[in-house]
Amino acid sequence: MPFGIPMVWTDPGNHEVDQCYVCVNKVNGLNRFKARNFRNKSVPSAQTPLLHSENVPIPKLPSPGENYVPPSFDFASESHSLYQPSNITLPCKHIECTQNRLDMMARQLKLSQKRQVVLAQHLKSLNILAPDVKIYGALGRQREFMKYFNRNDENTFAHWNNISGLMAANGNEYNAADWRLFIDASKSSLKSVLLYIDNTKSPIPVSIHTETDENKESMQKIIDAIKYHENLWKVCADLKVVALLRGLPHKGYPKNMCFLCQWDTRYANQYQKRDWPARETIRIGHQNVIYEPMVPMETILLPPLHIKLGLVKNCNKFFVD
Repeated sequence: MPFGIPMVWTDPGNHEVDQCYVCVNKVNGLNRFKARNFRNKSVPSAQTPLLHSENVPIPKLPSPGENYVPPSFDFASESHSLYQPSNITLPCKHIECTQNRLDMMARQLKLSQKRQVVLAQHLKSLNILAPDVKIYGALGRQREFMKYFNRNDENTFAHWNNISGLMAANGNEYNAADWRLFIDASKSSLKSVLLYIDNTKSPIPVSIHTETDENKESMQKIIDAIKYHENLWKVCADLKVVALLRGLPHKGYPKNMCFLCQWDTRYANQYQKRDWPARETIRIGHQNVIYEPMVPMETILLPPLHIKLGLVKNCNKFFVD
């Protein structure tokens, strides 16, 4: 390089004209001819480069035969030294992630099987996984739970067969009073799961029924398969599922559609009247009851958020139409 010391910039602090590099070196009115003889001036906050001279000589490359002289340092005497060496040797081996720890991380982060594979690949690239960890082992992590479920020959209906074993495999202590049965359908299947009372534990799948919708036969099949009357969980569901479980029709425009009271939908002032008599007895053929209820009345719980979302969805459909 033609200069020995490069341009040095420091913090100028408060702006002052005589200490500002831009204000001191005014370039207004310079052309290519005047710029040849223009020399930038140094200020306390900006030191222009210094060319090589006697005070700033060009450094020389040491010869191969020249001996290297290490620098010497003055250490404090042992009597004044504050450093006390320790006799404890710390281990240098890093902590490896085992297969059980990787599975636990995936459960806590609620990762799917494909996302767990991606996580394992990243940890493998960082050399954190143990040698016996399988990258694609998550693709079959449901195999240890398959023994707790039964399925039909058509492979359209599956339900559990050992509730105590399934709870123990998930690390939970089973108490029927602490769990709620939730039943709901999607476009492709009808599912039922157990929800913990305060949502601090993961939901436990109970059954799944494909190629069907919400009707009396599918509900009765689920209730019988999971042995509901042996556990008597509290039931959380929307109004359609509750009507099916209580023996009421879920299609058309029935006269008495509410499972709680005798609300008459044919009454002219039905929306002005607020107090309706409660349903005290259930008789087939009376007040739109078409079959025996599947669950007791005292086990029904209405999830407000789930029902509110359903009402908003129907309202949006009405606005679109």
